[in-house]
Amino acid sequence: MSRSIKKLFFFVIILFFHQLTDAKKVVFNYAPKNWWVGMEYNNILVVVEGSKVSQSFIKVDYPGVKLNKIITTQRNNIVFLDITISESTAPGNIPVNIYQSGKLQESISITLNAKSSIGSIKKLIPSDLIYQIVIDRFSDGSAKNNKPDGYFEIPNSNNISGIHGGDIQGIINELKYIMSIGATAIELSPLYQSNQISNSYYHDEITDHYAIDTRLGTFGNIEELNKQCQQNNLKSILSLVLHQTSINHNLFGKKLFDDWTYDYPLKETVEANNINLCDPYMNYDFIKSSFYHHHPNNILINQESAIASKYLIQNSIWWIKQCKPDAIKIEKTQFNNPGFIRKFVSIIKKEYPELPIILDFDTKFPDQLACFLKSLNLGKMAYSYEYPKAYTATNSFSQYIDGHTAAQNLYQNQGSDFNYQSTNNQIVFIDNNSLSRIFDVADRDPSITKMYLTYLMTSRGIPSILYGSEFMLEGSNRRGVDYVRTDFALNKDKLNDQQIDLKNYFTKLAFWRKSSISIINGNTNHFLPYLGLYAVHKYNRTESVVVLFNNNNKLQKVNLNDCGLLADKFNFAKDPISGKIFRDLKNILLDPKSSIILELEKK
Repeated sequence: MSRSIKKLFFFVIILFFHQLTDAKKVVFNYAPKNWWVGMEYNNILVVVEGSKVSQSFIKVDYPGVKLNKIITTQRNNIVFLDITISESTAPGNIPVNIYQSGKLQESISITLNAKSSIGSIKKLIPSDLIYQIVIDRFSDGSAKNNKPDGYFEIPNSNNISGIHGGDIQGIINELKYIMSIGATAIELSPLYQSNQISNSYYHDEITDHYAIDTRLGTFGNIEELNKQCQQNNLKSILSLVLHQTSINHNLFGKKLFDDWTYDYPLKETVEANNINLCDPYMNYDFIKSSFYHHHPNNILINQESAIASKYLIQNSIWWIKQCKPDAIKIEKTQFNNPGFIRKFVSIIKKEYPELPIILDFDTKFPDQLACFLKSLNLGKMAYSYEYPKAYTATNSFSQYIDGHTAAQNLYQNQGSDFNYQSTNNQIVFIDNNSLSRIFDVADRDPSITKMYLTYLMTSRGIPSILYGSEFMLEGSNRRGVDYVRTDFALNKDKLNDQQIDLKNYFTKLAFWRKSSISIINGNTNHFLPYLGLYAVHKYNRTESVVVLFNNNNKLQKVNLNDCGLLADKFNFAKDPISGKIFRDLKNILLDPKSSIILELEKK
């Protein structure tokens, strides 16, 4: 080697080490830190937060990966990298090199995982029973994650709106109980990081979209929960929050673009009139300015923003890949921009054709719900929580409402099924984590509570119940949703005789429903209510079931001849819940404010 070449070599080495010594840490955070090869969604946004990153030269050097452009923001320290991953790209670590003043300051890495599916999706069917869980209020399975470093709010079970310590491990610990009452699917409340000073337990006020809140656990806990669910044939539902975030969010809490979020001042709640989601003449600027229910910690995301829209959809795909659910639920669908929801559904459907999408669309009117469902073009993958039926039922069995009028309302609601493309995909419920619990809806009367449970479990579609309502857990939303989200584990082991009786009743109902073909997928006849009596006949070629509701405060006698001459076709009936036999089908007595299920039999 000549002397000149040696000098050049040593000069390059010295220059290299000088650059390393002179380099400094630039990046504070970036996301996502991982993606997958072979995805339909292969054009991703990587957000990088760091010192003067908008003034940096950024280079991505990995075969099959192209940095299309760097999208700057109104913040000097935040940029978005528009990256495309080709179909032939190999798994590995994508280096993202950041140069400032001609020097390499830092190199970050995006893990590109091998192509994989989200597993075998178990479709939701009418024989299922969904068990809704608010994770923080369910069961504390690990005390280790109750006070992680860096979180502002610490557990306080005495505070109705505070952190109570429930986590994913707590759900794993209670899976045997969940199955013992007949549930076949669990719906989890949101998992996003919500590092708020207060009111962070529900995790819909998001502070980081690409992080699980460690007070709930880790993705390792989710993986174990999935494993346990697979082994026990349980389905899981992941809740997504697309419309709002927190003022403390690492991105949406900052003004990145003019159209990033809505800047309207906080104001009193304007009740949502959900006709806007199917009204072709609606002024959507009005919706943006006054329709949304503001909260001091919330920011409403502008889903018409191209960057915000892409960020939310990409993030949802990331969560689906991480959690591998059997269905996803769009929380508070009515607060989302209709055009965005259609775009979201189209992209998710392309990536996961078999994944059910559940709409949480709060409306009292079946035609509005049906209209919006049809507009999404989801076909058999369109599921929705049936708020119209829930609102009708809520005002039907109360002892303070005229029994006959209320029974007629049930009849009319049932007759509105012509609106829906698939009634089997409607999720029927009485309560959820925002509405009053069944026991409170029933005026805290055990007998009326059984009427509601009978109505729920004999309705067409997929029944759903809020955790703890099977044993009369109390909670009225008139005091606020925090009172609905009562602690589960602290109450489950302290049941009185009435609560045990109701839990046993519900459990028998749930297991009987699974085996009743006529309830799950049979034909339906119902009969115009008379004196507060409402009768529904469910049948197929081999089974015939009549469900009777006495909505009056007096004993009633029922002649099944009044129900399409059923008494002349069958010899006796059996109540599958109590086991009682009825041999005179023309003289069936119903106690005040009660219901009964009759399996009709021939000798």
